Amino acid sequence: AAPLAGGMSARDGLRARAFWLIFAASMISGLTGLALILNLVPVLTYTGISRADAIWMASVMGIASLAGRLISGWLMDTFDIRMLAIVGSLLSTALPLSLIFAPGIVWITLGSLVFHALVGGLRMSAVIYMTSTYLGARSFGLFYGAITTTTTVAQGLGPLIANYIYDETQSYLPTVWAAVPGFLLTALCFAALGPKPDFSRPVEAA
Repeated sequence: AAPLAGGMSARDGLRARAFWLIFAASMISGLTGLALILNLVPVLTYTGISRADAIWMASVMGIASLAGRLISGWLMDTFDIRMLAIVGSLLSTALPLSLIFAPGIVWITLGSLVFHALVGGLRMSAVIYMTSTYLGARSFGLFYGAITTTTTVAQGLGPLIANYIYDETQSYLPTVWAAVPGFLLTALCFAALGPKPDFSRPVEAA
C-alpha cells in the first residue's frame, strides 16, 4: 500500500468521505447562497424595498464582503476552522430568515446583508483550508480543482433555478425559504468531517 505521508493519493482522496462532504458543503452553500445573492436586487424589491434602496444596499454588501474576507482570515488564524465554518453556515440563515419574517424593513435587511457578507467568508475560505487539512497536500491541486467546480456550477444553476421558480410561482419566497435548510445542511456537512487526520508521518493505507 502507498504511504499517506503528505496526504491522500488522487485515487484514495476521490473515494474519501471527507472529499465528498467538502464537495457537498461547497455545492449546497453555493447553490442556495448564489441563488439569493445573484438575484439580490429583484429579491429585495419583491419583499417591498424600493429598487433604489436595493441597489445601494447590494453595493454596501459588496464592500462588507471584502471586510468579511479579512475578518475570516484573522479568525481562522485564531480559532478552529471547522467550527468557524459550522458557525458561519448557521449564522448565514439570518439573511433568508430576515427576508421572510421582516420583509421590506430597510434597516433590518441592511443589517442582515452586512452580517451575511461578514460570515460568508467563513464558509468559502474554510473550504480551501479543509481541503488541504482533510485530504493533504499530496494531490491538493486535483482535489481543490474538483471541489471549486461547484462554484461554477452554482453560479450557473443557482440563478437559473431561482428565476425558473419565480416564473412558475411569481414569487421569490421559495428560493428564500430554500436557503435556510441549505445553510443548515452545509453546517451539517462541515460537522460530519470530524477530527483532522494526521499526514505528518508515514502511515500505511488500509
